Amino acid sequence: MKKLLLTLGIAIFGFTAVFAQDAGSTTGNAATEQSSQNRTSIDKNDLPDAVKDAVTTGRYENHKIKEAFRVSMAQSGQTAGNLSANAYEIHLEDNDGKATVVTLNEQGQIIKSDESMR
Repeated sequence: MKKLLLTLGIAIFGFTAVFAQDAGSTTGNAATEQSSQNRTSIDKNDLPDAVKDAVTTGRYENHKIKEAFRVSMAQSGQTAGNLSANAYEIHLEDNDGKATVVTLNEQGQIIKSDESMR
């Protein structure tokens, strides 16, 4: 009888662990899917002039635009006090091939810069 109860307990614990893992992986996929819905790839020629100027002059003048995305301000981590509804995530590469990701608002102001990729 003890062996039966022990076997039953182990089986229940094993099934619980498997189902908990499946539920967690579904949640992770939903979060990834939501983030991609708020980020739209755009052509670098379609960027606002202020954004293009900001990433082609100053400290980024030796960088080339590799990819550009339009991101909702909520997705970029900004609050309602910002000047525009959209932000632009720009993936840059310098002459040495080092990557940088810069997020700017429509006025060309830098919201976030990921220099850690350097």
